[in-house]
Amino acid sequence: MANRDVIENGVGAIGRFPPIVLSADGQLTEQQANWQSGAIQAVTDAINGQLSFGDATHATRGGNFSSQWIQQFFRTRDAHVEIVHGLGRRPIDVWFGVPDIACRFYTAKRGSWSSSSIWLACDTDLVTVPLLIF
Repeated sequence: MANRDVIENGVGAIGRFPPIVLSADGQLTEQQANWQSGAIQAVTDAINGQLSFGDATHATRGGNFSSQWIQQFFRTRDAHVEIVHGLGRRPIDVWFGVPDIACRFYTAKRGSWSSSSIWLACDTDLVTVPLLIF
């Protein structure tokens, strides 16, 4: 089975905060307090209307969420297709993007979903669709 790591491209990600070093008397300086206040405001701004599902590039993280985009091709209708992902845990759901032709998708072998793959099927031949696996 192929290994499909999640590609971290930074889309929608909030950066890590560096540690805050207190002054010798155990207090925050005005500069540290201003920086901390600004960092908290940046997180608030990011959450309030800036949550992202990423840019749907194949194998990348789904924005701010613990998810992964996979561009999947379904060759044969109603065939159960194993789709390898890089979440490292059993997914709870999959969202289907806009397919290149009209069709319906459905889960297959749901009990066989694992920390490395899921199973899906499509009712139409030769379909490509972006999947967001959660």
